[in-house]
Amino acid sequence: MFDIQKSILLPLFLLFSIPHTFSQLTWEWQAPRNQPVTLNSMAFSDEETGWIVGDRGMVLLSPDGGRQWHQKDIGTEDLLTNIFFLDDQKGWITTASGSVLHTRDGGRIWFRLPSRLADELVDIHFLNSNEGWCIGVSGRIYRSTNGGRSWNIKKWESQAAFYDLFFLDENYGWIAGGNGVFYRTIDGGENWFREKLPDKKPDLYQVHFVDAYHGWMVGDGGAIFRSQNGGRVWEPQNSGVKAELYDVHFLDKDHGWAVGEGQTLLFTPDGGELWLQQPAAEPAPYMLSYVGIHAEDEQRAWIFGEKGTILLSEDQGANWKSHHEFAYDPLQDVFALNDQFIWATGKAAYMSGYGGRQWWKIDLPDDGPIRKVGFIDTWNGWILGKKGYILRTEDGGGTWEKRTIDAAESLLDMGWLNATTGWICGSNGLLLKTEDGGKTWNRSTHLGNHTWLHVHVHQGHTWLLSPDGALVRNGYSPHGWEFIGGPPNEYLSEVFFLTPEHGWLATTSGHLYETKDAGTSWKLRFSEADFPIISLHFLHEKAGAALLGPYTMLVTTNGGKKWRIQDLPEGVKARAIGGSRTSYWLVGEGGVILRGR
Repeated sequence: MFDIQKSILLPLFLLFSIPHTFSQLTWEWQAPRNQPVTLNSMAFSDEETGWIVGDRGMVLLSPDGGRQWHQKDIGTEDLLTNIFFLDDQKGWITTASGSVLHTRDGGRIWFRLPSRLADELVDIHFLNSNEGWCIGVSGRIYRSTNGGRSWNIKKWESQAAFYDLFFLDENYGWIAGGNGVFYRTIDGGENWFREKLPDKKPDLYQVHFVDAYHGWMVGDGGAIFRSQNGGRVWEPQNSGVKAELYDVHFLDKDHGWAVGEGQTLLFTPDGGELWLQQPAAEPAPYMLSYVGIHAEDEQRAWIFGEKGTILLSEDQGANWKSHHEFAYDPLQDVFALNDQFIWATGKAAYMSGYGGRQWWKIDLPDDGPIRKVGFIDTWNGWILGKKGYILRTEDGGGTWEKRTIDAAESLLDMGWLNATTGWICGSNGLLLKTEDGGKTWNRSTHLGNHTWLHVHVHQGHTWLLSPDGALVRNGYSPHGWEFIGGPPNEYLSEVFFLTPEHGWLATTSGHLYETKDAGTSWKLRFSEADFPIISLHFLHEKAGAALLGPYTMLVTTNGGKKWRIQDLPEGVKARAIGGSRTSYWLVGEGGVILRGR
């Protein structure tokens, strides 16, 4: 079920469907799985194969009965509103652009049928391989007798939009619409009877019947109606909520659910005489809506909706568990080895080997939160955990070896000169060095008790930075580490070098400094903002960007002679920025990953 009117009311960042351009940077959402898209419809083609469709061409496929979901590219960016399977081979998808997609081979290949309707299609159902029905928000009922290749208007309702189409079998069907209007058929659509609620006129978003007599409709303002005579007469039920209800599903004439805006989840054990409000299955850092609920049997049920939400219950709805890896996981760090291989980490680690078009969650030997990720080539990489461990891979992330770090201090950052030599820094003056790829670590004790927040490695040179203003470098002198200090009266946040001599320094007061003599002197280049700079990256000598707090960034395209303050796309709360050869990569709250270029 998909509701065009409801979409208009969603937070704008959930409907972000085109690149957001400011000045010379264009931001593109990466990997549909972690975009804040809305999931609109769900269907199973057989007992184990599940499908979900949503905004911006989102298609998710489950091969294991809906326990794991993987993104499938079917070659469209359309807003996909509904999916229906007749059997394990034949399926159809409706789009808001008026076209219908079809598969004849179980979803391996989807193609666009030739007939495109001048309507925003929202639902579809086929009675057999040839005869099918679909509806649009224009209030039209369409019929096809050739598998969807062409459509004819069967009915045209001028007073209300249509939102949901439900067939119980080849005879009994119902349509729910706006302004309290609904239709029913008892002869497979040959005749449609227009009905209307006698008193109230809420928009009706979903209708569901368990047999030819018992059915329910839900809609505006918490509205729930029940019929016990096939839809001829409807009685209102007390939902106990004022929220919009977008979907309803019953297992039998007694047990059912309704879902809607604000994570509304209702359950009834007695046909709706009493509706019980259940708490949100998983707390979210923002208010979202459940768009749909689907059950395949008495045990398994799914809720889906905004922000890519997928919740699964395997105990008749008693407990719900999130099955969307990116749903609420804030990402803390991003590392781009090149334009193809990018890593993002937070509570878990994700990798793209296709330039951000697809992402995979990586199986790690420890499920603790991650501080940093870094690679020196496509094979050799490390992950630094917040709980006192480091992981090493030598096969591009396929397998990981865990090493526990013997340190009571907090581990804050790491940097690698090559496959064997690296550094870990942390609180209370912690500085560790390895020369065997991370198998053993030796402690340095001569750099004081500073909190070493950041380590930066470039062309054989290493820099350490402390928020209190301490700045040290290694690789410039045979004596090892040198204290050189930063600008006076500044709290430091990050350092980045382009060459051994040319580098940049960021502060918590929103200032940027430049050096061209390896840090011996620093010149103030930007001081027009009061927000802390939390992340800094340069693509090359001319192009650089910095996060000025979580909602704003600084951009330069002329080597730092001029910096522009520019807002991030609406709804994005950023944590870190990185870069590859041609693109910036940004990660943040809600699993957001953006590519800027």
